[in-house]
Amino acid sequence: MTREEGSVTRALFLQAAAVAELEPHVAASLGSREMVKEAAAADLGIVFDGEIGADARLVTLSLVGEDAVSAEVFLTCREDLAGLGADGALVRLAQASGRA
Repeated sequence: MTREEGSVTRALFLQAAAVAELEPHVAASLGSREMVKEAAAADLGIVFDGEIGADARLVTLSLVGEDAVSAEVFLTCREDLAGLGADGALVRLAQASGRA
């Protein structure tokens, strides 16, 4: 799940994925922060920290590295799902690369 075409959030996410040599599968483009946040809370994807506000259902991990994009990038998902499925794979990738 990503923000809609033309969204700065979407552009930053795709830029960060390219830097990390990831090719995300975009199942749907969502038109609001609330929609993206709810999709992440339902384990349908991840969301940038700036998109979630205060939401106890989600946990935030900072992604850092020498190939940083032009904004701070955070990986956020439900804490109980951070080790599972696609969310878990991305978390492990970030940790293994020293970006988390």
